[in-house]
Amino acid sequence: MRLFGNMDYPIRMDLEAGIGRTISMWREDATIWQAYFPQEQRMYTASNAHKGLQGLGFPSPFDLRELALVLQGKIAPLLPDQPMREEWQPTGNRIFFGQGSRITSLLLDSQGRVLKLWGTRGWTVAFDYRGTSPYAHAVHVVMDATTRATLWIKSIGPGTLTTDLTMYLPDDTETVSLDAHRAPTIQTNGSLDPHAHHPDQ
Repeated sequence: MRLFGNMDYPIRMDLEAGIGRTISMWREDATIWQAYFPQEQRMYTASNAHKGLQGLGFPSPFDLRELALVLQGKIAPLLPDQPMREEWQPTGNRIFFGQGSRITSLLLDSQGRVLKLWGTRGWTVAFDYRGTSPYAHAVHVVMDATTRATLWIKSIGPGTLTTDLTMYLPDDTETVSLDAHRAPTIQTNGSLDPHAHHPDQ
């Protein structure tokens, strides 16, 4: 997985197989969410990431921008202004938040690094660190008893210029809106700019 772009949009994510083959390409900005599956020659769109993820049956509590923040351990933009209460535990300082927050509580270590997040509907995100690094080397997302994923972070580098984020799609790409209905089940092996054209046109 390669996540890149601008925190104030647009932002992109490419999912690749171990041999470097692209499975899907995702793009998100303030007005549209898109996911392109090359093998199917199909692009799914939605007015926001949460509708798109739900339509694809992709279990994630975060959109791409939020995921980028979480992987960097920058949780503050996702939290309410004030916590409800704090509780010191043997494993760290657990902070609880009131109703209306998708993150119901979090656990910090003595360095202020996020060790774990608890969310509404029972999902959790746990962080593993090496030494005193401020960045986790692994992030474990658990949605429920049968749905979980581990993201191994290879590197975190500077952001990408907006001009680098335009993707070009084949002319025969099918576009499916997920705002009104759920997408069919598809198998993939795997630019996200619907107004872009091929350079050779």
